[in-house]
Amino acid sequence: MIPSVVNDVDRYADLLGVLDRLARYLLLPGLGIAVVSGLLSMAFVKGFHNAGWAWAKLASGVLMFEGTLLAVQGPIQKAAREAVDLIASHSTAVPLQTVLDLTAATAVVFAVALFNVVIGIWRPRLTSSTNASS
Repeated sequence: MIPSVVNDVDRYADLLGVLDRLARYLLLPGLGIAVVSGLLSMAFVKGFHNAGWAWAKLASGVLMFEGTLLAVQGPIQKAAREAVDLIASHSTAVPLQTVLDLTAATAVVFAVALFNVVIGIWRPRLTSSTNASS
């Protein structure tokens, strides 16, 4: 075995461990707080009940949370377990497909998050009701 390659696998495993902890203890609770606070604001602010933009923002927030769970958190945990197995088996191959999958999933979740922010700032009138707040 080439020592620098072994170090790369170790660094890869360490990086995935850090990503796993960041996602578990920072990303998911933050998204949970954002979704719950959005639900609470929709429940208590009457003007949001008929606002189409608020419902679109709620839907995109839930999609962002679910997307993060399925497309980011799950693969990070799987990759972290695989990295530990790589070290245990003394393998020198770092699976790049996992990195590419995480990059694509993160890009999709980022696009939904960007939509969520734009909808929250722009607040377009998405209903034809005269009671809708804008």
